[in-house]
Amino acid sequence: MAHPDVYAGDLLTHGHLYVGFIGDPAEHLAELLRLVARPELLRAFEATYTVMQLRSVMNRVTADSEQLQHGGIQLRSWAVDNDRNRVSVGLARLEANATWIITLRERDGGDLLTFFQASTAVPV
Repeated sequence: MAHPDVYAGDLLTHGHLYVGFIGDPAEHLAELLRLVARPELLRAFEATYTVMQLRSVMNRVTADSEQLQHGGIQLRSWAVDNDRNRVSVGLARLEANATWIITLRERDGGDLLTFFQASTAVPV
């Protein structure tokens, strides 16, 4: 079975479970197929980051969130984005946080983080 150091998440779509792996996805899928009752439903894909890496960065953003908010960084949301194999961070204003974005990318490994302009929720 694949270990946390190669497991990169999974996605259920179009009737198949796609499991991501770092390295050789075919090798890890072959191992996984021997363990399941319906192997025809599994597919594999190659990913850049493991779930452990993504969660570690997400937890770091969480730990820093209060300090960032006090520093004027308006975080709206942050989460592991399994579809993109990244940590996605929503900011109130991207342009106002350009320096922080560069700093975070340097600290946490470049393209592991993606940023987007997040809207403010309006009560209905």
